[in-house]
Amino acid sequence: DAIRAAWAHGLWSVEVKQPQLQVARDYTPLPTAALDGDGDGDGDGDGDVDGDGAVRLLIRRMARGEVSGYLAGLGVGDAVELRGPRLGFDVCGRAGLGDGEDCPAAGARRVVFLAGGTGIASALQAAEALLFSGRAGGGVEMEVVWANRRREDCGERAAVVGMLEEMRARSGGRFSYVCTVDEEGSSIDARAITRATGDAAPPGHTVVSDACRYHSAKKLVVSDDRDDDDAAGAGKCCRCEDGHGKRVAGGKNLLMVSGPDGFIERFTGAKVWAGGKELQGPVTGVIGELGRKYPALAQDWLVLKM
Repeated sequence: DAIRAAWAHGLWSVEVKQPQLQVARDYTPLPTAALDGDGDGDGDGDGDVDGDGAVRLLIRRMARGEVSGYLAGLGVGDAVELRGPRLGFDVCGRAGLGDGEDCPAAGARRVVFLAGGTGIASALQAAEALLFSGRAGGGVEMEVVWANRRREDCGERAAVVGMLEEMRARSGGRFSYVCTVDEEGSSIDARAITRATGDAAPPGHTVVSDACRYHSAKKLVVSDDRDDDDAAGAGKCCRCEDGHGKRVAGGKNLLMVSGPDGFIERFTGAKVWAGGKELQGPVTGVIGELGRKYPALAQDWLVLKM
């Protein structure tokens, strides 16, 4: 039941503990699409993404990774201590896909996800929520730009590529992805981000006032990724108005970034610690520079640091 509720929420993770050293790390479970042919991976043919209650993780063993090394040494049948689910961003709510009377459903939204390495797990979770869940919006379009060090990480035989292809096939043209490979000289740069987001506001663009803490870029700076859970049942979208005080549909286009700390810092600036919480912090880096160059990017896009 807890896993089913987490999938319904949006983004979530579990904490894995290395018992000898008492070290813990958060991992983002993979949606199980494309593993059994019905879109969920549980083998029962019902297409229910959480039907078997399994938690499947994408793990890269690091040379000095206490938890990844511990997991790599486990055998079939060994027990692992998990804590969670830890609920993160409610991406459907952030995109304005129907928050009830307090925040009417918005129209089509654009979602761009920059993923570095195993950060692709968060991108797959976001796609599952935004495109295929019970809260998904039919007009949402999503593109994933996935950065890898080696071609074998994103080659045709890679399991994650199979999941991306399955999502593309069942999206009806609303999901796409591209891979960059460091050893081949390709990478994510400002031009790639500009191409994916566009440098102008979409038709019908309305600037939502900063009175709404759920859809305000300014208020996001001092939020962490758990504020969605704290707001549950309290009206996530508190006030969405245009510049003239007229109620409008909330939600923004989403530009999400997930990967190693250096990857996030390069594109959005690092998160900041304050009051015992890891807050989103101001948007700097490559995307911050683009926001100053293209005002529509800063006005109509929420930048979420995973």
